[in-house]
Amino acid sequence: MNRLSSNRLLIALSGDTTGRLFKYDIATKQVTLLLSELSGPAGVALSKDKSYLLITEAIGRRIRRFWLEGAKANSSDVFATVQGNPDNIKRTASGDFWVAVVSVKPRLIIIPTITSTGQRINQLGEVVETRDFTAQYNSPNGITEVQEQNDRLYIGSLDQNFIGSKLQFPLQTVGPESVAFDRKGVGPYTGVADGRIVTYHGPNSNRTRIVESGDTSGRLFKYDIGTKQITSLLSGFSGPVRVALSRDSSYLLIQCFGKRSRKKLSVATKERCDGKNGQELQQICGRPFGLGFYYKTGDLYITDAYYGLVVVRRGGLVTQRVTSFDGRRFAFLDALDIDQKNGVVYFADSGAIFKTGNRTRIIESRDTSGRLFKYDIGTKQVTLLLSGLSGPVGVALSKDSSYVLITEYIAQRIRRFWLKDAKANSSDVFTNVDRTPANIKTTVLGDFGWLLPTRNNILHFQ
Repeated sequence: MNRLSSNRLLIALSGDTTGRLFKYDIATKQVTLLLSELSGPAGVALSKDKSYLLITEAIGRRIRRFWLEGAKANSSDVFATVQGNPDNIKRTASGDFWVAVVSVKPRLIIIPTITSTGQRINQLGEVVETRDFTAQYNSPNGITEVQEQNDRLYIGSLDQNFIGSKLQFPLQTVGPESVAFDRKGVGPYTGVADGRIVTYHGPNSNRTRIVESGDTSGRLFKYDIGTKQITSLLSGFSGPVRVALSRDSSYLLIQCFGKRSRKKLSVATKERCDGKNGQELQQICGRPFGLGFYYKTGDLYITDAYYGLVVVRRGGLVTQRVTSFDGRRFAFLDALDIDQKNGVVYFADSGAIFKTGNRTRIIESRDTSGRLFKYDIGTKQVTLLLSGLSGPVGVALSKDSSYVLITEYIAQRIRRFWLKDAKANSSDVFTNVDRTPANIKTTVLGDFGWLLPTRNNILHFQ
């Protein structure tokens, strides 16, 4: 159970009725007062048909409806009473509403405890579903919002260091580093430590593998130039990318995504890889980090620490795009972001030190071998944009595509690389960070959010 903060309790007991509802016209920039004497308005939601607004009253423990259209326009009534203190309210795609509700338990007033629930209310004001989030969101102020998107519930809280929903991944699977949604908002897709890419298909379905970096459908053939006959020599191994005949012609050397063998191939199989999160297998099974969809084609681009830049086409066909630059294999690919307008993938090579997976060793190394690259989807050309980076682990393109931000995990800063105008092809420090920044993402508004691991957490690069 959670303990309610004294400030929130004071608000709930105040009986205040000074709250108001306003309308702001974006075109005319005019503000209009619609409703006054509200008792702690904390959430606002427009109905699906835009005929009314719902306003949660946290102090009044009810949801009020303000009519915008029809015979009742400019009047209000009580849409529903709530057993608890309602906070934010959000409309679903079907027209129902989710309300975050905090309920005070009847205990001693000096140590009140609360429960946090999400209540789904239909268009008649009836509670049709209740979800208890008390155990999952153990915070002094409870939850503040429940929002439904693509059959998932996203939970907000004033006291937690995250916003989102908690999903149970397949058994023994860890390490969802980054997420991506396709053009239609389907997802999230994420890479995990055993080399798989998994996605979520709603509350009534398990998470489903869409592609495995350790695909074992690779085959080796022999073609006789004289007879024009094709013979299958070997099958069941992980994507052959290079084949060479030995000098004495006694054997073939086959490289499978970085693992070479001439006698016994290192094969990535479901039995060998699924649920196995150790770093010793990742050169075989793969370790996908950054993900992003190219909306024009629907292809999913992945930066894999060991396989390089990989693309997954519709239907699940996996293709390696780039594994090296100037004859040298990438050390440890991490994050990416995609310029949807120009068809360009920006991605980072963090440096070989990240293969250790040891956070302390990585930070103390002061390594500056990290690099930022550009991959042109149309021409398939790779360009080195920036070197000397100190642990680049996050990449984000600005909304206007004028620059790229790169988080430097070791240097504890965010660097900006200019793509346009007078500063093009130069870089500067965008901001310094008091901790080690990880992934960075651009919001729909053009702002940026990045992850700062708490000082008590041990970060594993798996």
